[in-house]
Amino acid sequence: MTEDPDFEIVRYRYRWTSGGRVVRQVTSAALSDALRNDAARPGETLACEVTPSDGRLRGPSATASATLPS
Repeated sequence: MTEDPDFEIVRYRYRWTSGGRVVRQVTSAALSDALRNDAARPGETLACEVTPSDGRLRGPSATASATLPS
């Protein structure tokens, strides 16, 4: 974790998709997020895109994904 250059609180926008549909979207100062266990279906690709922001500037997004077993 790095500090914001002007010491603003950094917030993270978590955008979860499964099978092409948004299953959760939330913004919080937490460094993690979670889904309910039934948010994605077997065989679908689950992805989470995280975008940091201090309320004035937005940083680059990062995405992780995995295909759930059938």
